[in-house]
Amino acid sequence: MDTALNVASTATGVLSLAIQLVQLTQQYTSRMVNLPSSVACYLSDLTLLKQLLSDLQDGLALPPTTQAAGEATQLALMKELRIVQGELENLQDKLHNHQNHGAFHVAKSVIWPFRDDDTERWADNLRACRHRIRSTAMISGL
Repeated sequence: MDTALNVASTATGVLSLAIQLVQLTQQYTSRMVNLPSSVACYLSDLTLLKQLLSDLQDGLALPPTTQAAGEATQLALMKELRIVQGELENLQDKLHNHQNHGAFHVAKSVIWPFRDDDTERWADNLRACRHRIRSTAMISGL
């Protein structure tokens, strides 16, 4: 039971972080005139990840209808959630650092502050995290 509670609290924390990151990203993108495709993909993957985490949280809150997932499966899910948490914290730090140390406030409100290849890599990482969480959640019966 402790493992299930740990998974649920980890999922809640990662969901909260994803929500904050979506909001922070939207602060940048809402002021952009032309949204680069890499940024649109990144924001789309981040939003889909946030929705998956929300669905996962809902599934963890429901009483189990079948035999509870084994502890090994729950631990695997928690491991994936922690990987996602690390990715999201890294992205959040980059956005906060740029926001706090940007040289030109005008430029920050007009252009995306990161290179396209970095943004594409972030989108790919978020997509991979989403697929791993979805697979692990399906195995656990959530």
